[in-house]
Amino acid sequence: MGRPHGHVMVILETIKKLGLDKIIAKTTSRTRNLVLGMIIARIINPKSKLATARGFHQKT
Repeated sequence: MGRPHGHVMVILETIKKLGLDKIIAKTTSRTRNLVLGMIIARIINPKSKLATARGFHQKT
């Protein structure tokens, strides 16, 4: 069974409504997606940047 992702989607939609995704980078890229992932991860489960980065899988 997959992990719940509703809370992630709510945060991502809020980021998009605020335009933060476009401030980070105008076009979609792996780097922009990783930055957004780190922001979302730190909102949901605050940890250090290193601990957050280590929590991502290679396929993230």
